[in-house]
Amino acid sequence: MQIFEVAQKQQYPSGLQAILDLADQVAAISPDMRVPEQSPVQQPVVQQTQRDRIAVALSPLDHEARKDARVLSREQLLRKYGQSIADRAITAIKSEAPTPREVFTKHLKQQRENNRELGRGLVAAGVVVQHHSVQDYTRVILAQLDSFLEGVILSDSALLRIAFPDDPAKAKSIGNSRNGKRYKQAWGSPAVMNHPMEKAMQRTHNRHDMNRRLTARTFGQSLSMNAVLFKSSDRDKKQDAEIAQLKREVALLKQQMQETKVRESLDDAGCTTSRDKVLALHSQGKGPTAIASALGMNRDTVKSIIRRSKVG
Repeated sequence: MQIFEVAQKQQYPSGLQAILDLADQVAAISPDMRVPEQSPVQQPVVQQTQRDRIAVALSPLDHEARKDARVLSREQLLRKYGQSIADRAITAIKSEAPTPREVFTKHLKQQRENNRELGRGLVAAGVVVQHHSVQDYTRVILAQLDSFLEGVILSDSALLRIAFPDDPAKAKSIGNSRNGKRYKQAWGSPAVMNHPMEKAMQRTHNRHDMNRRLTARTFGQSLSMNAVLFKSSDRDKKQDAEIAQLKREVALLKQQMQETKVRESLDDAGCTTSRDKVLALHSQGKGPTAIASALGMNRDTVKSIIRRSKVG
C-alpha cells in the first residue's frame, strides 16, 4: 500500500496533489448529501396591521362603542360603556383613515375658525366689519321674488342697490357674504316660502334644483342661481295659470288687509255700523265703487245706503 502511495505521488505532480488536498478539506466541512436535511416547512408570513388587530379585538359591544365614538365625546363614551371599552373604541377610530365627511367637517371647522380670526384681526385694525341678519338676507330675496312676479330679472348689483338704497357698503358686503347658515335660514323663512313666486317655482322645479341655491359660496351667487332657475322654468299654460292664480290670491290678500285698515280707522272715528262707514267715505268724495271695494261690500248695497240717506 505504501509502495502504491509513493508511486502515486511520483506519478502526479505536486500541483495536482494540492488540489486533491483542498477537495478533502471541503468535503470535511460540507453536509452529508446522503442524508436528506429535515428543514421546517415555511409558513407564509402574514403581516397584521394595527387596524386588523384592533378589528379582531372588537366585540359586538365594542363595535357599537366604535360607532358612537364618531359622534360622542370621551366623557359620554365613558358613562355609556366604561373606560376599557371606551378607550378601545377611541383607539380604533384614531387608527382608521378619516372618511370624506370627516375630512370636510374638519375643513369647515378650520375655515370657521380662520374667519373668526380674520374678523378679530380686522376689528383690531380698525376696519368696520359688516354684520348681516337673517332679515337682511330675507329682504333681498323677497325683492328678487317680487321682480320675478312682475316678469323682471334684475342683476345682483341692481337688486342689492334696490334692497339697500341708502347703504351701498352694506349692499356690496351682503352680496359677497359667505355666511351660508344665515342665508339658508332666509331661504327657508316663512316670508320667502309663502311668496307666490317661490311657491310657483317650487311646483315647477324638483327639490334638488331648488336646494342648489343653498350650496352657493356667496349670497350673490345664490341669487344668481335663483335667477337661472326662474329663467329655466317651463312657462307652459298650466304654469302661467298657476302664477296668475297666485297673483290674484296676493291681490285679494292685499285688498282684505286694506279693508281691515279702513274699517279699523272708521271704528276709531266712531263709525260702528256699515251705514255710518259708507256715509263717512261718501262724505270724503268716494263713489259707490270705491266704497264697495274699500269695505268689501256689494256695490248695489252701497248705492242703496247713499240713496236712502239723501231721501231722508
